[in-house]
Amino acid sequence: MTFTIRNAGALLVLFLSGCATALHGTKQVVTITSEPAGASVLIDPGNIPMTTPGKVTLERRQDYVVQFTLSGYEAKSVRLRRQSSNLTVANLLAGGLVGASVDTDNGAAFELVPDPLHVTLSPATSEAPTSDLQTNGPVHVLFFNSNGVFFSNPIEVAIKGRPTFKLRRFQFKQVDLERGHYRLKLTHWDLFDFTREFDLSITSPVVYVAVFSNLVSTECSLASELPSDFVATYHEVQE
Repeated sequence: MTFTIRNAGALLVLFLSGCATALHGTKQVVTITSEPAGASVLIDPGNIPMTTPGKVTLERRQDYVVQFTLSGYEAKSVRLRRQSSNLTVANLLAGGLVGASVDTDNGAAFELVPDPLHVTLSPATSEAPTSDLQTNGPVHVLFFNSNGVFFSNPIEVAIKGRPTFKLRRFQFKQVDLERGHYRLKLTHWDLFDFTREFDLSITSPVVYVAVFSNLVSTECSLASELPSDFVATYHEVQE
């Protein structure tokens, strides 16, 4: 009887705390390397410095921009993206919405990719700029609602210092922002009010941000390109 009670207690803790939180935590140790080695690395948000090869511990809940610089080589920027972990499905089955909500809020439901992160730097040339991060002018940031659920409610997008707007499924809106770091707040309403905030780093000349909702939260991710059906399927939101 003692064995059974203890195991039941352990399962209850796992249920309430979130499966992914209990199994792999809210942080991830990412290995970063370069060819040639010895490159200076700066990770945003957080302005975290390191030198390749090396390892760094990062929060799973957000995307990062990893900048590589080395004398005699062109600077290079790579996005370290978060994606849903394989434990997310297991969590929904074992812990239900309570455990999934906990893991999504604290970031344990995600993993950072690619890991390990490896880049090959190109020798610098006099004609090429050292980095696209040095380009002047505003950045075109395109937000699009990529919800796959037909009956999903609109998602409200709020950027500090900018007018708030809403995106329904398959709507998009382009916003011009200066390079820098912004606080992005997303909200959608189903049975409850789901609001989440994200750190958004604007560095590239064009940035694509997919916003979407799931059972227990509102999410976003940086996309390297627009969906293949974007022109045929998406339309610009009307003010």
